Amino acid sequence: MILGLGWMFSADMWSMGCILYELATGRLLYDTHDNLEHLHLMEKTLSRIPSEWNRTCMDEAKQLFTPQGTLKTVTDAKSVTRLARARNIREVISDESLQSLILGLLTYDRTKRITARQMATHPFVQKYYPEALQHPQHPSNRGQLPPMPLN
Repeated sequence: MILGLGWMFSADMWSMGCILYELATGRLLYDTHDNLEHLHLMEKTLSRIPSEWNRTCMDEAKQLFTPQGTLKTVTDAKSVTRLARARNIREVISDESLQSLILGLLTYDRTKRITARQMATHPFVQKYYPEALQHPQHPSNRGQLPPMPLN
């Protein structure tokens, strides 16, 4: 939403990744209302933002990028402090299965992001919530469905 790229169901899955991180750690993943700081936090916790984002975002959001396509520097003292405290998700979440789920939900490319159906069959969910496998709407209990997107 920061870049004005529009809403789709994959945005809800991104939110789910943030919520799972917050439930696991007790801390907000992106505790800011500043768009530039938010993008920098994403780079710090995940990886470099895709270079094409600065070309595909709305004009209002283009001001967050340099002419070379990188993020502008954060100068606000509070933002600098929050960025200094931020850690990569791989360093914070030690459970490999949970880490895999969160990172799959927080994939920049929304066409490769884990879907709700994939999340329901993810090893972390199956291990810690086996009762979900019995639900009539669980993907394995619903009969033939269209194929999932390729990762």
